[in-house]
Amino acid sequence: MQLEIDGLLARVGRYGGHGINHEEEPFHGELVLQPLPGDRGVSLEFRAVGIDGTTYHHECAWIAPNAQGETVLYAIHANGGGVMQYERRHGTPPEGCDQTVVFGVGQPAEADELRLEVAIDLWPDGDLSYRHAWGLPGGDYKPRSDVRMSVERGEE
Repeated sequence: MQLEIDGLLARVGRYGGHGINHEEEPFHGELVLQPLPGDRGVSLEFRAVGIDGTTYHHECAWIAPNAQGETVLYAIHANGGGVMQYERRHGTPPEGCDQTVVFGVGQPAEADELRLEVAIDLWPDGDLSYRHAWGLPGGDYKPRSDVRMSVERGEE
């Protein structure tokens, strides 16, 4: 699982770009990716800010091995409860993408539980995509937010 972490460590920096959320609202996405001590993982901070300055989403996370050596994502965000652990999943990269790293909570087909998924896409030109899919208990599970971001000047 170090392969995913190494791919993310190679992309450490500050990113920005424009995306659309689940309510079809455009936003500016900002993502900061930093190494954790000993390069054993990465921390990320993501913020989605609407045109009027409203923060739609603010999330802080770590991607690192847990005590069993499995790569997991620990995240806390302003839209929900406490820290959540997302398990590593397999995902098909979008066409033209070098690598996709996917983490999730719950099973997408289980409509009676909370389902969350985060995907980070690494593009050959150095861009990152940050995608969220989710479904509340009793609700539909589907993609909700997507943003492709470029490294900000001076950060390369």
